[in-house]
Amino acid sequence: MSSLKLEKHSALNSEERRNLLNSLLALCKRDAEDPSESSQDFLRRFYKHPQCDQVMTPEIVLILGVRGAGKSALFKYLQAVRDFPGGSTLILPASQKDLWTQGHGTGENFPQSGVLGPLVAQKNTKDTAEMFWLGRLLVALMRVPRIAPILESSLGPLYSQLKNFGNSPSSWLDNIASKREEAYGALDQIERNLKQDSLRLFVAYDNLDVLTPDIEASKRLIRQLLRQWLGFSNRYAFFRGKIFLRVDLFKSSELDFPDSSKLAGKSINLTWGKSQLYALLFKRMANLSGEWAEYLKSLCPALILEKKEALGFVPQNVGEQEQADIINGLVSEMMGKTAKKGRTVKWIPNNLQDGNGVSVPRSIFSLFGNAATHETTDPKAKRRQLLTPDDLRYGLVEASKARVSEIGEEMPWVERACKILEGKRVPLKRHECEKYFTQLQLNENDNECPAHNPSELIDWLHNVGVLRLTKDGRIHMPDIYRLAFGVKRIGGVPLPK
Repeated sequence: MSSLKLEKHSALNSEERRNLLNSLLALCKRDAEDPSESSQDFLRRFYKHPQCDQVMTPEIVLILGVRGAGKSALFKYLQAVRDFPGGSTLILPASQKDLWTQGHGTGENFPQSGVLGPLVAQKNTKDTAEMFWLGRLLVALMRVPRIAPILESSLGPLYSQLKNFGNSPSSWLDNIASKREEAYGALDQIERNLKQDSLRLFVAYDNLDVLTPDIEASKRLIRQLLRQWLGFSNRYAFFRGKIFLRVDLFKSSELDFPDSSKLAGKSINLTWGKSQLYALLFKRMANLSGEWAEYLKSLCPALILEKKEALGFVPQNVGEQEQADIINGLVSEMMGKTAKKGRTVKWIPNNLQDGNGVSVPRSIFSLFGNAATHETTDPKAKRRQLLTPDDLRYGLVEASKARVSEIGEEMPWVERACKILEGKRVPLKRHECEKYFTQLQLNENDNECPAHNPSELIDWLHNVGVLRLTKDGRIHMPDIYRLAFGVKRIGGVPLPK
């Protein structure tokens, strides 16, 4: 534990300031998908969202969220609590004996995205998608020691083929089809065994957004996976799926299939309100170092930081007053000399929202991590203040760049479309925006973009939160995207020079 001892109004000395800033830089450098991070380190960073326990109930099959909402972090949490000694105490008692396996994700246990696109395009049938997911489900179940013997006795030579070549679906797709009856029979046997032992087995699916580079092929695969687990959820009580999926893909009419509406009652949308974002931020800060925990307490003596073995320091009371005390002390009460520029505690979440009013953890971490970088290179903060409003404005520009980069990984067509608006000023009238988008020459043969004309493109960009539509029909672009795309706005955070 550091020797940092701050009273409520005492100033930071140069060493304390340097140590706090250096620790803060780490906020934007670590991701939930970092394979080198231990379960212990991950849990100290992780904030247990109020929806966590609900996600783990058998009734929930589909976990929705925008990119960066924490789907992968929640997915990793479900694994980490089982790897870390004592981690099971973080789970509801009814869930502590549950078995988990991964049906899809990243890494060497799963097919590369370049493999699936040509395969689905070549065969292009519902049966191909069904057999692909059935085969991949069997491969996932083989990794569960108490389940593997059931599959080995049921599948015969196919068992060895799947075990040895599970990442090469072209080598077993036809054989799966010929063993369909045995495969589904094995799932029924797994359900009976789980029921007899009073155990539940969950199969989790993540990173479905990047199944293949081909949008249409990905949609066909996702559609079938949802159809599969909707059927399984009605048939099985102890054998369940957990599908982590980007919300715009689920909303897409392209994913509609008979009874798809029934998934709404089996889904949960992972969202972050202002209080939850700040609770997450303060937890992450408190666990950066002992100095940070003491610094937060000096800014807000009423803040309760409970020390938990697996999760580290956990803020227990992050109400509006605690949020204001910490942000006002950390930065300042106002973003300018007067309230005209906004109160800092409100400016932060408001400027991180997308066009649907959604904020994500990655953006707030990027904001503060990059603000610390700016303060380190151009120090202006005084007394116990660690950052300045100018640091936050710089951090917002960098957070915007990071957000555009990560959404571009899954939806490259977004950057292609929005670059057309560079140098333009929002708000725009819809017909003005459509006129700009005609330059893209969209058509039905464009497999990279889900929209086939400018009007559809506007609706899609609104659907994913890149644009905001007002009641009077005008089109805005929120700052979290506007700054990186070089779009102007009167009175907004200025574009970087």
